Amino acid sequence: ATLSTAERFTDVGGFSQTGSMSVARTDHRAVLLSNGFVLLTGGISYGTTSNTNHASCEVYNHVTGSWVSTQPMPTSRRSHAMTALADGRILIAGGYDNSGQTATCLIYDPKPVALENSFSVATTNPRAIELQVDTIVAPASTNLITLPSHGSLSGTAPNLTYTAALGYVGSD
Repeated sequence: ATLSTAERFTDVGGFSQTGSMSVARTDHRAVLLSNGFVLLTGGISYGTTSNTNHASCEVYNHVTGSWVSTQPMPTSRRSHAMTALADGRILIAGGYDNSGQTATCLIYDPKPVALENSFSVATTNPRAIELQVDTIVAPASTNLITLPSHGSLSGTAPNLTYTAALGYVGSD
């Protein structure tokens, strides 16, 4: 049987039920990340009429006891090897994809990546800015590289308010 349920082991209480994965799977792999979260990759679901190989990945948050989907692998993979590297990245190697055995390797980097964003303000009134990170693998931190040249920021990240300089028009 293919299951989506999960259990965790604690030294004190033994095994206990925790949050379920979003996809029922077997033949998947899991590895402990440097932040204590667990990355789970690939696998296969056995159905009554067909089987489904998975490219999907999930991260287990040990604090909340829940699974969150994260960026999938480029192709499905099951029965693969997976190990954490010294720098925190994850090596995923071999296994089976939809075409059979594969000798390909992947590197998964759990660090959040900031994307360039911009917005326009047509007023000198304060404007709230919400900073977001597109990953749940690691607790997000914010770091402003440069401050605005023609306005100011107030508040504490990620809850910042931008106030444009009076009469200024243009990028900041």
